[in-house]
Amino acid sequence: MNQKRITDFFASPIPVNLSSISYGETSSLSKQTSSLSISSPNTSRPRSRKRRINVEDDPSQLMLDAGQKKLGLEHCKECGMVYSVDTIKDVNLHKDFHNRACETKFFRVTTAQLKTWKSQLYSEVVASKFNGILFRLNGQTKSTLKNKTEIIIKEILNVELGFCEDIPTWDAEGKRSALVFVLEDPSVLDKENLFIASVLLAELVEQVFLMPMNKEFRGKFIGVNRIWVHRSLRRQGLAKMMLDLARRLFSDGEMLPKTRIAFSEPTEDGEKLAIGYLDDKENKRFISYCL
Repeated sequence: MNQKRITDFFASPIPVNLSSISYGETSSLSKQTSSLSISSPNTSRPRSRKRRINVEDDPSQLMLDAGQKKLGLEHCKECGMVYSVDTIKDVNLHKDFHNRACETKFFRVTTAQLKTWKSQLYSEVVASKFNGILFRLNGQTKSTLKNKTEIIIKEILNVELGFCEDIPTWDAEGKRSALVFVLEDPSVLDKENLFIASVLLAELVEQVFLMPMNKEFRGKFIGVNRIWVHRSLRRQGLAKMMLDLARRLFSDGEMLPKTRIAFSEPTEDGEKLAIGYLDDKENKRFISYCL
């Protein structure tokens, strides 16, 4: 029986020259993963290991919009939070979260910090629709940028995605990387208003599933663990730019195609991004993976 590639399932597959991609693995493993192989379809959706917040577990927990229309609850369309207008504590929590999530002050960096990070870390200048500096971090990085990124992930990113506070940022094996984009476009910001505009957590994975058919594939894929873009810049192409940068930085030689990007348990908006990135809106297919 002939093996199928994941690109065979798309009407307009992106050309993939697997022979020119260096996988940087042992010879035996390279032989196994140099081409994508398909196994028998799994009848169940990839098992989730990320636990999202369930308001039934803790009624006092912050709630993001899930379509609730209850007496005493207010839905902020700007930050996405649902809170009780009758409780001073909830009102104050919303005010604090709203200001941090929707404004740039919480994410700002100084020119002095930027200069220090450039001298300490891997960085590259990004010249595109969004001009700025891209940094690459991992669990072993020693930098104040790493500390700031971890705070953003815990207090903003995880809350917006509905993840529990105990979800780790880094993996135990040390394979996960964070791509952090600092926007410094003079047409958008003044000289002292640089800020962290996007964070992408990614890792190399070997097993993925083509959804919604749940067909299993093996090979070299970039697993997008979490991706976040500041609210003021969403739906403008920044997330796709970050995914393109990840495809280049995680490639050994030739840039990996879009069909090698997999998403870990995406939210509804995450699925839209995944489907749009593969340009398969007609069939609504995307690639997912399990942690």
